[in-house]
Amino acid sequence: MYRCELQTTPTDLAAAIVEMGGSYTSVLGRSLEAQADALGVSRDLLKPNSSPDPYTDVRIADAEILATSEGVIVVSVEQSRQRAASAASTTSSSSTLTLYGIGTPGIGRLLTDAAAFLSEQFKCELRPWRYESEYFKELVGNGMTPTTKPTVAEVDGASLLADSAVRRAALGIAASAGGLLVGDLAKQLDPPDRQRADDIRAELEARGLVKAEFVVICSRNASQVLRAPSRDALTAAASAGATCACGRTLTDERIESAINLDELGRTLLNGSRWMSVLLIQAIHSLGIEYEAMLIEQKSGGDEMDCFADISGELCLFELKDKEFSLGNAYSFGAKVGIHKPAHAIIVTTAQVGNDAKEHFQISQSASRNERFAPGTNSAITYIEGLGTLESALEGLVESIYAGDARQVLRACLPFASITPASFVAALRDRSSVESLESVIA
Repeated sequence: MYRCELQTTPTDLAAAIVEMGGSYTSVLGRSLEAQADALGVSRDLLKPNSSPDPYTDVRIADAEILATSEGVIVVSVEQSRQRAASAASTTSSSSTLTLYGIGTPGIGRLLTDAAAFLSEQFKCELRPWRYESEYFKELVGNGMTPTTKPTVAEVDGASLLADSAVRRAALGIAASAGGLLVGDLAKQLDPPDRQRADDIRAELEARGLVKAEFVVICSRNASQVLRAPSRDALTAAASAGATCACGRTLTDERIESAINLDELGRTLLNGSRWMSVLLIQAIHSLGIEYEAMLIEQKSGGDEMDCFADISGELCLFELKDKEFSLGNAYSFGAKVGIHKPAHAIIVTTAQVGNDAKEHFQISQSASRNERFAPGTNSAITYIEGLGTLESALEGLVESIYAGDARQVLRACLPFASITPASFVAALRDRSSVESLESVIA
C-alpha cells in the first residue's frame, strides 16, 4: 500500500489514470461506460453510487480499480481512515490518496510504478504504508523491543539446528562438562543417526556453532586436566614446563580431540532461540518488516513467545522444541486471555497433544457461549513440525491480506454502479432527445 495526504480533494482522478497508459486497464470507468452505452446515454449523465459502506468507517470520495497482468491496483481518495497508519501525519488535510495492490507478488513493482506516476500528477509523495495494530504499539510502549534482522551466521546456524539429529548432537555437547570427546558424539544420537556423527560434527564446526579442542586426560585418574585450541598450544605449554596434576609431562599424557559449544551455538540453543530466528525469517519473507515483530524469551528456559503485527492484526506465536502438552495449554490459554490476539499459533518441533487440543476446543466453545468471554474467538492454529512452517505462515498471511482486500473492494466497488437518480435523469434526457428528434422528423 502507498498513501499520501492531499490539501484538496482531486477532481481529475479519471483523467490522471488515463495518462498512466496501457499497462493499467480501468475497471470501474469501463463499467460505467458500458452501462451508458447500454442505456444509449452520455456517460457524463451517470453518477457513480459512492455511498459509504455501512460496515466500514471510510468515506470514499472517488475510486478506481486498475486491472494489470499481476492483479489489480485500487486507487482510492478517502476522507477518513479505516485503521491507524504506521506513520501518523502531523498536518490536516481534506483527503487522503491511497493505493492498494491486490494480486501476485509481482503486483508490488506495478504498484510502485503507479505510485511514482500519481505522485507526479498530484504533486504529492506517495509513501509505503501499512495497517498497524494498536495493541502491538502498546506492547512496544511497555518496553518490549522489536526484533532486528538476524545475522547470516544466525540464520545458517538455525537452519542447521532445524535437523533433529544435529540439534540432539548440539544439546549433547552443551550438556557435557568441559567439552565432549569426538569419539563420544555418536552416543548422543539415536541409533539410525549414529553413522552421521562425523558429518554432523563437520557441519557444526563449519557453521561456527562448535569449536574443536584438544583435551589432556590424566593417565592416573582418567580426568580431563587441560584443554587447548591446538596441539601446537599443548606442545608450547609442555615446553614451558607445564605438567599434568600427576606430574607427567603434558605431551606424555593421553590427548583426545574434543568439541565444545562456541558463542553462536550457546546463543542459538539458549531458550531455543534458533526457533525464533527461523520464525522471524519466515515471517519476514512474506513481506512483514522486522520492526513489526517482538520476541519474549525467558533465558535458560524453553518459554518463547513471538508477537507479530501482520497488517494491523496481532498474532501470538508460542514456540516449543518439544511436544506441546496439556500443562502448556493452560499457560498459553492465559496468554491468549491477556493479550487477546486476532490469531493464536502454536509452533512445535514435535506435536500438540490430543489432550491439549481437546482443552482448546472446550475453551473455544465456552468463549463463543459467553457474551464477554476473554481471548480470541479464532481457532488456534497448530504448526506441528518445522517442515510445514513456511506453508502454514503463508496461509495465515494470505488469509489476513484476503480480508483486507475484501474490505478495500467493498468500499470501492459501489463506484461501478450508478445512482438511481442519475439513472432516471439519463432516461428522461434520452426520452426528451428522442421526442425532439421525432418532432423534427
